[in-house]
Amino acid sequence: MVPLLTSAQALAIDRRCVDELIPSSVLMATAASNATAEVRRCMATSSAPLQRVLVLCGPGNNGGDGFAMARLLSSSADVVVLADPPTPSTSAEATSEYLAATSLGIVTLWDSPDTVELLRSDSFDVIIDAILGTGARPGLSDVWIQRLERIRRLRGRRFSIDVATGLDATTGDAHPAAFRAHHTITMVAPKLGMFLNDGPHHTGTIHIVGIGERRGVTAEVATAFHLEDSDIRTLLPARARTTSKFDYGRVLVLGGSRSMRGAASLAAHAAITSGAGIVELVTSTLHPLTPREVMTYVVPSTADGTMASSSRDVIVDRLKKATVLVVGPGMGANEETLGMVTEVLETVRPDLPVVLDADGLRVFPQLTKRPKQLILTPHLGEMRHLVHGSDKHHQDLQRRSFDIANSFAKEYGVTVHLKSVPSVTTDGTASFVTSNGNPGMATAGSGDVLAGIIGGLLAQHVPALQSAALGAYLHARSADNYVQRYAPETLIASDIIDGLRNVIPR
Repeated sequence: MVPLLTSAQALAIDRRCVDELIPSSVLMATAASNATAEVRRCMATSSAPLQRVLVLCGPGNNGGDGFAMARLLSSSADVVVLADPPTPSTSAEATSEYLAATSLGIVTLWDSPDTVELLRSDSFDVIIDAILGTGARPGLSDVWIQRLERIRRLRGRRFSIDVATGLDATTGDAHPAAFRAHHTITMVAPKLGMFLNDGPHHTGTIHIVGIGERRGVTAEVATAFHLEDSDIRTLLPARARTTSKFDYGRVLVLGGSRSMRGAASLAAHAAITSGAGIVELVTSTLHPLTPREVMTYVVPSTADGTMASSSRDVIVDRLKKATVLVVGPGMGANEETLGMVTEVLETVRPDLPVVLDADGLRVFPQLTKRPKQLILTPHLGEMRHLVHGSDKHHQDLQRRSFDIANSFAKEYGVTVHLKSVPSVTTDGTASFVTSNGNPGMATAGSGDVLAGIIGGLLAQHVPALQSAALGAYLHARSADNYVQRYAPETLIASDIIDGLRNVIPR
């Protein structure tokens, strides 16, 4: 599990390191040494030359890192540093590194006549951006905008130190002139903004290096995370040899209708494939390809082909044994159906985990009592309706998806999985960002599969937040595996289910 730090959290870790008696000069020296080694490793891995290097240094400690890196690289490469002289606000550590680099004769001032000639060069092997780091305020001054525009035309492998200049480390908003890196060498942990909005376009490949921080300090500070393959088996409970299907939960899926009977079938199929012991499906119209392993109950339908209000007794009876309830895939928006489902949800036992997906989300505003473990899985359009219902106005939901999902989850005491790019899973306190996945997932039934996977994980006693986050990760990893072999246009929802067997490790 990779922590993702906001700008404030990254600065808090720096302060903790100093408070724990690690001198700032040692932190800077360690960061520069590790970052330099990473540059050398990246270039060696790709068999690229590392002979001519341009280092762009700013006025803060990010610039100090750059001066120290330039000094280290100058032992084996032709290095040129572009910088301004220190100011009274420049830290002692950054000033010391500037003076050390100057003594080697590798520093050229930005306003020097030599700079004009230098920037006429066609290319460098490596261009290192050490201008503005994680602590920089959003936006760029006119001076830096002009300088970055002059740098943009230069060719070379581009490395940013900690975060690309002009990219907000927390929100992922980037200035139009922001540095575009092929690689970002970030200190301690990736920054949240690298995964949001413009972040991926300016970050490139992320490399993490330490600064000498105490082990575990990021876990004490971070509130956002990114899952890795190694987390799958950690989050899934181990299965004892003596267990039975009753130890892995009973998922009840409510959904399906005459025109969308496949949606509920896909959700039920995904639930049992992701590990639920028993899956039951209550629907008005059964899809013929529903797996034989799923226990099915066909109930009366409305004129629209959705579940009629007379279905209530069957549903209440099946809820007596259910340990997880998934509501919504293919359910339809018939008022009779929504009214009946709302009544049912008002009466479920408080400890029953519930997933509301698709049309199931329509009943959320009407609920006066909510289960303790309630997961909402809206896409952006559905989220827009939910936040509008709470009298909030958002002009750009996609760009503020992380903050909106967090505030909504916190306000209503629920877990939200917002299907966006990247997807955001949060309970208002901790959050997960899922950046894997691909455009092939934009296909009918993909969301129904995700709802079923989350239900299957809940049935195995994985907590709500982790079920939603892990479900999203498994869902995306399966789709990514598919497009490694086939075109994304050919991906269909059932392929994601079939791929789970190759994603969940033994």
